[in-house]
Amino acid sequence: MGKKKRLRDNISAYMLISPALVLFSIFTIYPFLNAIFISFHQWDGFNDLIYIGLENYRKLASDKNIPVYIFQNIQFGAVAITLKMVLGFFFAVLLNNKFRGVAFFRTVYFAPIVLSYTAVSMMWKQMYNPTNGIINSLLSQIGLINAFDPPLWIADPRIAIYCLAVIDAWRWMGFHLVIYLAGLQMIPNDMYEAATIDGASKFQQLKYVTIPQIRNIALVNLAFCLTGMFNIFDLVFLTTSGGPINSTHVLVTYMYNTAFASTNQFGYATSISILLFVIILIITLLLLRLMRYVREQS
Repeated sequence: MGKKKRLRDNISAYMLISPALVLFSIFTIYPFLNAIFISFHQWDGFNDLIYIGLENYRKLASDKNIPVYIFQNIQFGAVAITLKMVLGFFFAVLLNNKFRGVAFFRTVYFAPIVLSYTAVSMMWKQMYNPTNGIINSLLSQIGLINAFDPPLWIADPRIAIYCLAVIDAWRWMGFHLVIYLAGLQMIPNDMYEAATIDGASKFQQLKYVTIPQIRNIALVNLAFCLTGMFNIFDLVFLTTSGGPINSTHVLVTYMYNTAFASTNQFGYATSISILLFVIILIITLLLLRLMRYVREQS
């Protein structure tokens, strides 16, 4: 009787998850397997596929652009992740307090997320404009830059990738702030009260109570940041299109240009996407191991 009931429960469970499983198979598993299949072929997107074995992967291993664009991904991520993690935590701590207008400020910090990348790109391109942008205008008025030789920002190949990282951090900081805020509100007030009785200052409470209690939440935020670092496309494509002098190209924009811009090498572009998948998979596995280690040490 027990085995029959267990069998009925299993059948019911599989029936309940089958719609989601079917959709997941159609929109995730099949495209992924199809991408692997295409990566072993030469294809222009229109004519029949031509099987070439591992040729695309040999080309990938010798492509000098790949390490350059991966490094630019890392440059972008280093600035964007630092800003999102640090500023998100800083403002979450501030907005975790009760004061007049706190709901308004929470909304303001979260608002950029609802904007499309098209709107964000147009706004920041105007702000970064060297001649009449608001950033150079303000900096020149307070004497921090020479109005006759202003920074070029996204038109300067030396700093353009960092300027894009600032835009990305501005747009997504509110998302990470909300995650931090949820974690902060889960910390029992008793811990702060006990620390206050022991004579701990606000800084000591932050160091010895808040930060240790928020470590797992910080790792979740870091996971979002790291995986997003290699998936950035819209911002680069709409703001600089990879320029100036390819200084803001990243792995995804290189893949897009390989497939659609002029070369129409869909097979090779697909092999780049497989490389991107492997990179994100390695990052995810390392993060899972780090989370497990932190949980065991807690």
